[in-house]
Amino acid sequence: MTDTDNTSAVLAPSSNPDLRWYVVHAYSGMEKAVERNITERIARSGMADKFGRILVPTEEVVEMKNGQRRTTERRFFPGYVLVEMVMDDDTWHLIKHTSKVTGFVGGAKNRPVPISEEDVRLNRAMGAHGAALLSDHMRVLTHCNAGALATAGHGTALGVIRSAIEAGKRIEVIADETRPFLQGARLTAWELQQDGIPVTLIADNASGLLMQRGEIDAVIVGADRIAANGDVANKIGTYNVAVLARHHGLPFYVAAPLSTIDVNTPNGNAIPIEERAAAEVL
Repeated sequence: MTDTDNTSAVLAPSSNPDLRWYVVHAYSGMEKAVERNITERIARSGMADKFGRILVPTEEVVEMKNGQRRTTERRFFPGYVLVEMVMDDDTWHLIKHTSKVTGFVGGAKNRPVPISEEDVRLNRAMGAHGAALLSDHMRVLTHCNAGALATAGHGTALGVIRSAIEAGKRIEVIADETRPFLQGARLTAWELQQDGIPVTLIADNASGLLMQRGEIDAVIVGADRIAANGDVANKIGTYNVAVLARHHGLPFYVAAPLSTIDVNTPNGNAIPIEERAAAEVL
């Protein structure tokens, strides 16, 4: 699956410091219609200076299916339109009214909070729930990066670990290097070191040996996408870790927000798997 780096680039801060990103809910498949409706209403409102970009972020994904290469379009946030705006009574009324007249969900009674604040709140809530699954002195393996660097803060998989440590539990992290792009080495190990959380970096093919020796107690990862039936797609190598964890009788947890669930994808076989450039493994 695709790295989150592309999503971060799409949501790069505007040159206007007063603009913040917000989410408008739409039925999946109707995102472009909502985007057009919002754009038209802004043009008629005389408040264009209070709005920035209106996006339905997509990317092209090269996938292999039945031995054939094909290019498909994938939405970063199915069922959502991203709006960059200054939040006040007038702009909130415009967005709220747009949601109602187009018949889409999202007409909340209270003003929404920026995506960044909502993301941290959800990550902390996830962390609090997940922390209850980790015992004191646990050694936890993670794959790729699902921490503060991949989110607005706190993280998903690493958020669970952070919350457990904040609750007084002594947790040691074992981080797969995560080839071929080394997110575990370059991101996960680095951010845990910055927080003073004990972390050991290992080669991807070393986790099985450590499990066999009893040096790993649990596994927790994030998710790039979750299909309607619960199948999980994550960074390449996650499947290997899941099989090893099951073989050794270790708990394997996935920490992800509801926005990761794609109800229009029935199972994991329907999730497009990106074919990366050969240069990344040479």
